[in-house]
Amino acid sequence: MGKAKKLCAPRPNPATFVPDPRNFTRAEPLMLIVCPNRELAVQIFNEARRFCYRSMLRPCVVYGGGPRRDQLNQIAKGCDVLIGTPGRLVDFITNEPERLSLCRLKYMIVDEADEMLSADWEDEFKVIMNGGGKSFSNP
Repeated sequence: MGKAKKLCAPRPNPATFVPDPRNFTRAEPLMLIVCPNRELAVQIFNEARRFCYRSMLRPCVVYGGGPRRDQLNQIAKGCDVLIGTPGRLVDFITNEPERLSLCRLKYMIVDEADEMLSADWEDEFKVIMNGGGKSFSNP
């Protein structure tokens, strides 16, 4: 946590930020936590908020079944710790490469890996581990 200021991702000023499809910062998380369902993602996000409180690190959560636009607006504010379900992560990585990039990723945690491997998430994990397979230059 002592190096949080050096490690945090670029982000807009929260006082002047207005969510807009043309006004966003690409999320480049330092840590990715992949979990199998929405309830667990929200639970991990709430714990991450406690750990990141009063630090420069900002957690975000993305999951299927939630409003896609709201989640895009949240990660557009900047994201250092990203918690998500495989389906929504693959959706954002492949369909929104200008919004989410895994180029700065240093740590990846797979929660309940045994359950996810037996639940046939192999294709999604290949996309996540490759970072989408597309290279995208910063606008």
